[in-house]
Amino acid sequence: MAPVLVVEDDVAVRTILRTLLEDTGYSVQEVGDGEQALALLRGAPQPLVVLLDLVLRANDARTLTDPRLRAFTTGTPLASSSPGMLLRHSQADPVLARHGYIAVTALPQTQLAPGLRDLLDATCFGLVVKPFDIDDILDVVERVQQHLAAR
Repeated sequence: MAPVLVVEDDVAVRTILRTLLEDTGYSVQEVGDGEQALALLRGAPQPLVVLLDLVLRANDARTLTDPRLRAFTTGTPLASSSPGMLLRHSQADPVLARHGYIAVTALPQTQLAPGLRDLLDATCFGLVVKPFDIDDILDVVERVQQHLAAR
């Protein structure tokens, strides 16, 4: 079973996800920002299931999901360790591409910038909207687990 990496800047949400997943039998690592996530993803000895919060305050990633900012259609510069850049790099970097990504956000998909929706469709196995349903989280994590095991 692939370990799960929770990338979430909200400590309470991170703790809830870790506890839920560990109680279900998963091995879980957690980080609070994109730089830590990138380091773990690059150094992981095996593929990980990654629950990736799209808005990490430490990276000023609000540009990723605010439809008024249109980060992916207007060329707004993003931090190299922001969730959006991490997903973009995962398309070309085989070390990052071997992981299975699940996007987590407080915004419904209809409110995401079109460029971000396209990026999520290309790189993620699912989108979980906060407040999330426990069964939805477990279902998508299991789906990614099965995909990684079949590789």
